[in-house]
Amino acid sequence: MQPTAEDPASTRHEHGQVTTTVVDDHVLVIQVDRVEKRNAMTPKIMAELSAALTRLDDDEQLWVGVLTFAGEHTTAGLEMPLFFAPGADTTWRDPSMVDPFGLGRRLSRPLITAVQGICFTVGIEIALAGLGVGAACGALNGALVTVLGLPSIVATIGTMSLFRGLAYAILGDGAYTAYPDGFAYFGQGYVWAWLSFEFVAFLAFAAVAGVVLHATTVGRAVRACGHNPLAARFSGLKVGRIKFRLFVVTGLAASLASVMLTSRLGSTRPSIAQGWELEIITMVVLGGVSINGGSGGIPGVVLAAFVMGLVTFGLGLLNVPGIIMSIFIGLMLIAVIALPVLIRRATILLRGTGR
Repeated sequence: MQPTAEDPASTRHEHGQVTTTVVDDHVLVIQVDRVEKRNAMTPKIMAELSAALTRLDDDEQLWVGVLTFAGEHTTAGLEMPLFFAPGADTTWRDPSMVDPFGLGRRLSRPLITAVQGICFTVGIEIALAGLGVGAACGALNGALVTVLGLPSIVATIGTMSLFRGLAYAILGDGAYTAYPDGFAYFGQGYVWAWLSFEFVAFLAFAAVAGVVLHATTVGRAVRACGHNPLAARFSGLKVGRIKFRLFVVTGLAASLASVMLTSRLGSTRPSIAQGWELEIITMVVLGGVSINGGSGGIPGVVLAAFVMGLVTFGLGLLNVPGIIMSIFIGLMLIAVIALPVLIRRATILLRGTGR
């Protein structure tokens, strides 16, 4: 087939362009060109694609459309900040034109496209894959504890080393950076003004966890299992099943955090977040959660997270070395665990002496 007519689209632009070519009088070839960003979609591209699809739908001489992409990749999805961040362009959609998302006017003519290389939508596939892996890892921990009867601390430390070792085996000392632009929204995007997606997700999940733990029968069952597993079992609770589900939920929470961290950094390294488990334990204990289980609450942990964040941020502003921060966090962990014990012993001693 030889082109018989050509309709040049807009001039070359950092947000990409869409070109159209008529072949054999009846075939409209539509090409998306943003090679430098692996053809990640922008509002400008979507507007031009909508115009091209509308032309295909309205022109009686055109029988079929062929959608192609320049370069090696079909599309890296939507560049999310350009669509959803504050100040994003929301004027590109015209109800009278064909909607590429299929939410408004739809194309009535056949459209053919060839898929090659990367083909993402909005980066959600990577996020869902990460959540799935996290749930699977949590299920493995749960099986080790509830089925094989391993102590939780032994199982989780062992699998932590296992998973990190697998990451090193796959990536070595290098970093993986070939993420689509749309994936960046989960760690760099803003829901409104200064409210980042990460912060909103943190508040939302903290609220859900607080309601479930403090205001539902599920939360009471969890606390009962943590306080006295044997008594909970005799009271009719399925302790093993509850523990297994908690490990799966924990894996999901950890994977959500990893997805947002990876999205923020734009790369994956096996050494990322190494040593953070100490900070997390410190936050939890500082928030009033008992190491022995059965007591504590979400509000205290949220407050402790803010306190720890302010402390580490302040130390960073003072150019305190990371080693000193680790020492400080370790001492804080010892203090928050030892202080209640010392207070309890002092109270017993004072009562014994009659003071």
